[in-house]
Amino acid sequence: MTGAPETVDRFGRLDVLVNNAAAPQGDDRADIEEVPVSTFDRIVAINLRGTYLMCLAAVPVMRRQRYGRIINIASMAGVEGGAPADSAPETKGVAVSSM
Repeated sequence: MTGAPETVDRFGRLDVLVNNAAAPQGDDRADIEEVPVSTFDRIVAINLRGTYLMCLAAVPVMRRQRYGRIINIASMAGVEGGAPADSAPETKGVAVSSM
């Protein structure tokens, strides 16, 4: 989580953060009963924890500046859901609705 200070050092400020991470598709696209817990943990780490950590790094800088915008992007699967019993979409929906 060192990107925010380096951005400010280089450009003088941090005005916008765009979170657009997504876990690669693979065994997370299987029926939920077939998805290993380790795969689900990886999805959560990428889709949710990664978004949180980026916000955590950017918010103090933006507050000091008294300006900043954060844009969290997720696929439509975060809004509409995926295939029946798909394990990945809920993390995208959580990232968009709670951050």
